[in-house]
Amino acid sequence: MPLSALIGAGPLSRDRRHTQSQGKPLPRTWYRPLQLLCSLLARPFVGGLRRRVQELESDLEVLNSCSIVSSTDASGRITHVNELFCYLSGYAREELIGRNHNVINSGHHPRKFFMDMYRNIATGHPWRGEIRNRAKNGDHFWLDITIIPSTDSSGRVIRYTSVCVDITARKQAEALLAQLRERHARAIDGSGVCLWDWDLVRDSVEFDGNWGPMFGYTPDEAVNIPRDAWNSAMHPDDLTVTLHQIDRHCQGETPFFESEARMRHKDGHWVSLLLRGSVNKRDQNGLALRISGTAIEISQLKQAMRQAEQSEALLKTVIDLLPQRVFWKDRDGRFLGANRNFKADVGFDDIAGKTDQEVPWAGAQPDGSQDRQVMEHRQPVLNHVHQLARGDHTEWRTTSKVPLIDARGEVWGVLGTYQDITSFKVAEAELIQARNAAEDASKAKSEFLATMSHEIRTPMNGVIGFTDLLLQTSLTLEQQAMASTIRDSGRALMTIIDDILDFSRIEAGRISLELSRVDARQIARDALALLQPRATEKHLELDVQWPSDVSAIVLGDAGRLRQVLVNLASNAIKFTDAGRVTIRASEVDGMLRMAVEDTGIGITPEQLPRLFAKFTQADSSTTRKYGGTGLGLAISKQLVELMGGQIGGQSQPGAGSTFWFTLPFAQRSDATGTNRVLKLDARLESTERRAVGSSQPRVLVVEDHAVNRMLATRLLAKLGCEVEFAENGRIACERTSQHDYDLIFMDCQMPEMDGYEATRAIREREQAENRHTPIIALTANAMSQDRDRCLEAGMDDYITKPYSATDFERTLQRWCPPQALPAMGMEK
Repeated sequence: MPLSALIGAGPLSRDRRHTQSQGKPLPRTWYRPLQLLCSLLARPFVGGLRRRVQELESDLEVLNSCSIVSSTDASGRITHVNELFCYLSGYAREELIGRNHNVINSGHHPRKFFMDMYRNIATGHPWRGEIRNRAKNGDHFWLDITIIPSTDSSGRVIRYTSVCVDITARKQAEALLAQLRERHARAIDGSGVCLWDWDLVRDSVEFDGNWGPMFGYTPDEAVNIPRDAWNSAMHPDDLTVTLHQIDRHCQGETPFFESEARMRHKDGHWVSLLLRGSVNKRDQNGLALRISGTAIEISQLKQAMRQAEQSEALLKTVIDLLPQRVFWKDRDGRFLGANRNFKADVGFDDIAGKTDQEVPWAGAQPDGSQDRQVMEHRQPVLNHVHQLARGDHTEWRTTSKVPLIDARGEVWGVLGTYQDITSFKVAEAELIQARNAAEDASKAKSEFLATMSHEIRTPMNGVIGFTDLLLQTSLTLEQQAMASTIRDSGRALMTIIDDILDFSRIEAGRISLELSRVDARQIARDALALLQPRATEKHLELDVQWPSDVSAIVLGDAGRLRQVLVNLASNAIKFTDAGRVTIRASEVDGMLRMAVEDTGIGITPEQLPRLFAKFTQADSSTTRKYGGTGLGLAISKQLVELMGGQIGGQSQPGAGSTFWFTLPFAQRSDATGTNRVLKLDARLESTERRAVGSSQPRVLVVEDHAVNRMLATRLLAKLGCEVEFAENGRIACERTSQHDYDLIFMDCQMPEMDGYEATRAIREREQAENRHTPIIALTANAMSQDRDRCLEAGMDDYITKPYSATDFERTLQRWCPPQALPAMGMEK
């Protein structure tokens, strides 16, 4: 019966009338008294009930203000929501009433989650859980939900009431905390840090999962270790120190404890650890109950530290052993350290903290300017040389400084060295003095060789030249034999002189080659033609064997190539009494190979390498029998190697010898070679020859030596020339100003005016007259610098004394106008 019916004063309706226990209606006369009786009896109960209703309404008001409340009917349709539910979900009450809670389903939970929940509350049992929902704007929020089913008298559920608490902030905090824990775990796992917790009450130690792998144990074996096992695993020396550090911390003497210790690995070796920890729980008396901390394996660090200490000790030893004085300073210019030699110099064993003002060292700079310059500019100062006055003598020092830069790129000091170089300076001065003396000696040697060459060639020119003329006269056989002997002896002497001069130039490194494209086949033919008279005298055959598929154009110096071939072929003729001498060409490994083969006496293979040494022949009897200096092959070897080739030989006693050399073929890029051709050749090609009307070449011989003047005059006359002479350069200048000549032969060394000065004077005058007379030097100086001097003075060519009719004949053919040559009447 509703409370309003009990409390109200109105009559009961017909359908609410009471009946007797037998089912019969009560008499009407009983109604009023009975109603009065019930009213009197219900007043105390109604008062209490009203107070309870007020309390419930107050509780409901509090609940609605603090909690999120909603109700549904048995089918799940929403029948009531409070303001907080609407606020949090973003829906108006009208949008929610009559709808299912699926309107705020976020899809986060699986279907089974809700099925289990409905199965539970459908039986009338309350359910509590956490559900993630979605608001109208799409935001997600979490609720801690309690669902209370309401049933009727038959136990059938007629209503569901849910009371919720917003736990979104808590869920976010839990997620953040989970992330932090995960990061922390990853950081610990990645860093190799082991966490431990020591329960002092139970006297056991717990470790995290990193402890086992660190010592070779499984995670299960390393979960809870008794302290005795911990103590027995630690090195005895380290255990005492570690326990002492822990005890000091537990007594409150230190904020935490830290200790290095060695723990035994499962396989028996020691693992170095850095232990850190602190008390995290004490009792009311301050007694430590629990200590937590970390353990980090530092075995590699300890090994690296030992290696660093060894390296530091080694570096210190090396620095101490250096003869240089080494020091290092900080940014303020204070010494941080130095090596043993520096300390010995300054007389301080402990210089740390001192400055240049306090340490009297050789390179001290009280103002520190050089140190600041090195550090500010980050640039070293190397080998700064300075002098020091030491009483009656001077000492020299060299100082170097470099900035010291740390790993962050910041300059933290300067490293310096200095060294006493007084002995080096003295040695340098002595070396310069010795070099000057050597250069003076070399110059004196060169001047002596030039003088010797000039002084020997001048008389030999007359001896050989007049002997050639004598042999062209009518002589008896005995006279002809003696004259030939004189000529051959003179030529042999000149060969020796030429070899000595060439070797001297090679030894001094003053020989230079003018490389160009040259025809090696033609040079070989010319060399044999030059030696043909000697071969004819011995009844030897000379020939050149050159296959048609082998190129003859090589890159070399034509004059030096001819010299090598003449040397090798001359040796072959000298040591061959019968048979032939052949120059044979072939291509080997992309190089031209020229071999001089003979049918001579040969030598043993053991003697062969000696032939290319200086002043050496096969044996001493060779020199006595055949003559020679033993320089020819040594000179040839040097010349061939300077031209980029190699030289060698094969021989057997009694079977002849073969001496060969190689030269590089000329490439297309060397087609002209104008940049490397001898200056003389360029001048010969560019000289414009003038035609004259005379039937004989008109030649002026300028020579102060009467014998040489007579020889040149007779040789040229025999060649069909009209010859005039002048005794010195001054007379030659006068003659050339008065007469025209087809050719001038000019001696270089003459009194009053030498050939160089005379040539320059003639060229100066001819330049104004726009003409050019070929001037050929007659020089007894065979040095290359003398030849260059001739060409620089304006001469066109040169003939080296002693000269022969062949030299003049070739020169005339080369330089005389073509119109004059047919009238020359060459006489052999």
